[in-house]
Amino acid sequence: MDRTRKTAVWLVVAVLALGMVLAISGQAAAHDKWTFVWDQQFPGTVSDLYGVDALDPTHVWAVGTGGAIYFYDGASWTQQGAGATLETLYEVSALDASHVWAVGGHGTVLFFNGSTWSAQASGTTRILYGVFALSANHVWAVGSNGTIRHFNGSAWGEQASGTTETLHSVEAMNAGYAIAVGNNSRLFFNGAGWASTGATTFDSLSVAIYDAAHAWAVGANARISHYTGGTWTDQANPMPAGVTINGITITNNPSMHAWVCGSDGSIVWGSETEYWTDGGDIYWESLQDISAADSTHVWTVGSSGAIFYGHTFEHPTTNRDWGTDSRGMTSAQANWYLAEGSTGPGFVTYVLITNPQAADAAIDVSFMSDDSTVTVPTFNLPAQSRTTLNVADYMPNEWGVATRLHSSVGVVVERSMYASDRTWGHNSIGVTGPNIDWFLAEGSTGPGFETWITVQNAAAVPAHVTLSYMTPDGTTVGPSVTMAPASRETFNVADTLPDEWSVSTMVTSDSPVIAERSMYGNGRTWAHECVGLNTPSANWFLAEGCTGPEFETWIVLQNAGIETAHVTLTYQTAAGPVAGPVVDLFPGTRQSINVGDTVQTWEVSTRVTSDRGIIAERAMYGSSRTWGHDSFGATAPMVNWYLAEGGTSNSVETWFTVQNPTIEPANVTFTFYTPAGEGPTFTVTVPAQTRRTYNAGDYIANYDFGVRAASTRPIILERSMYGGCST
Repeated sequence: MDRTRKTAVWLVVAVLALGMVLAISGQAAAHDKWTFVWDQQFPGTVSDLYGVDALDPTHVWAVGTGGAIYFYDGASWTQQGAGATLETLYEVSALDASHVWAVGGHGTVLFFNGSTWSAQASGTTRILYGVFALSANHVWAVGSNGTIRHFNGSAWGEQASGTTETLHSVEAMNAGYAIAVGNNSRLFFNGAGWASTGATTFDSLSVAIYDAAHAWAVGANARISHYTGGTWTDQANPMPAGVTINGITITNNPSMHAWVCGSDGSIVWGSETEYWTDGGDIYWESLQDISAADSTHVWTVGSSGAIFYGHTFEHPTTNRDWGTDSRGMTSAQANWYLAEGSTGPGFVTYVLITNPQAADAAIDVSFMSDDSTVTVPTFNLPAQSRTTLNVADYMPNEWGVATRLHSSVGVVVERSMYASDRTWGHNSIGVTGPNIDWFLAEGSTGPGFETWITVQNAAAVPAHVTLSYMTPDGTTVGPSVTMAPASRETFNVADTLPDEWSVSTMVTSDSPVIAERSMYGNGRTWAHECVGLNTPSANWFLAEGCTGPEFETWIVLQNAGIETAHVTLTYQTAAGPVAGPVVDLFPGTRQSINVGDTVQTWEVSTRVTSDRGIIAERAMYGSSRTWGHDSFGATAPMVNWYLAEGGTSNSVETWFTVQNPTIEPANVTFTFYTPAGEGPTFTVTVPAQTRRTYNAGDYIANYDFGVRAASTRPIILERSMYGGCST
């Protein structure tokens, strides 16, 4: 690492709405496919950590209370220097892998020679809060009562500061240019001695130097002060008033970019030092220091052993023929229903069944068209495995096919459907029982759009079914039919309500049925599908979402009630939460919210809260709407989630999107189930109030799999799957 800075190159391209998400490009804006994210790392301590220095991605040190020293080798954190001191260590500075200094209480100076930590005689008993190593012959330490100590390669000696105020931080550009800051103090070293840069009442806690005309001090009351070589000037920034900014780190080329960390767990970053942007709240306690090894490796440390690793996540540039999405189920069940399906010319429908249990499952399946039923002989699905049924093997050449499944043990069931040589596809999780009320928030009959409602009556008695459509202007009564027992019917919404861009549907019946909605666009170049919901809720969580280049994400809200609902949206990004819009949703209406109006980021989940029960879905489109997918939300986070579908070969991608709305990190373990049995597992950590995305292809190479996700904290899980993928 260049010792004239604490960090190295940052090529920052864009940051988005309300300043909570940072997008980084490794080359230029034309390759805007990077997201900057913070992942929590665990050093194995709950001790407060006060200092961090990243020499390179495989040499990072953090120090804290009780003489704590932790080292990161690029894979994991381990303790170093056990017993070297019991004094609290406040700062660490690495010149190279065998020249590292840490300072702390009672004049403590520790030196690391590449193998062991040992004490150096500092010549003082005062607390040392800051240290900076410019070279082996120029190391400074500062502390209480205006203490400044200098190491000349062989011994520590005193340098007069001219102040009795506590000094917290020191940094040098060369042997004749250094700055030390502290309580009511900002000092400059010209190679011969230290002198004040001018009277101040600013308590500064950290300093960083870019060049002779650009340095910054940060500290109390959310202040960032810029030094131009002659004067200090405060800069406006979004850090909340009253927050103490504890640390700062600055890039050195090709242009100025800086990061600061605050006592409220927040990050602020600056571009060209002319403005500062909110980088999100990544921790619920104090962050004390921040350091970077290079443009994609940054660490910040804080209270209770907190270590966060900031890095870029590259989103692959792929072409995709189709996309599907499904929210997970929170439990395996014995009974499943799927209203949609087709085996007509050009159509393929699969039923995916995952058995996550320790016991085998005896499976009974029935397929029903508009006028007939086929029963599949009972078959065995081994424990912890997944299987696929091609519906055409049992009921071929039927334009409409519904499915009913019963299992001797709890299983998870989905249906995937493809057509037009798989240029489009859609998917849905099944439902576990019929109901007399169904709500479907999404739908459009505008130019180029089709919306179809599919209703399955799996009962042995007729069902009298009525459809109602809800637009931004109100409710329109749709068709009413009597469905025969064990039958299926499809309704084209445009037959009642043509040329309407926004349409929600309510299905009511005097006998329990199942309802789904399929939607097509651009001459059926894309399609998505979603099963209905039975009960409005005041809370909804939607894990998937993307507003990066060529992506759209829409939140669709339906109010089937008789009172106005006051609705608030909050977006959870890789960097933390972002306040979304607040809307009034009138009775019997539907509204669509474009997430991209608020945030532009590769990873965004949504939380919807309302003072009245409503329905919420999310529709997402990519590659100029060559594909799309949709899912209903979850009403609450849970610790267990199941998904039956997934694939990672034959140009297929599968991604898991995890939303953690809680205030604590969630450790999530994924277990794959394949046709051959239980597959590999992997565990990830999802920081509090963030969203994370995981590529299944990084962990498994098997065309067919289901998955279980078990978490230490309640989360929401969705799966997005894409086909015809090419770079």
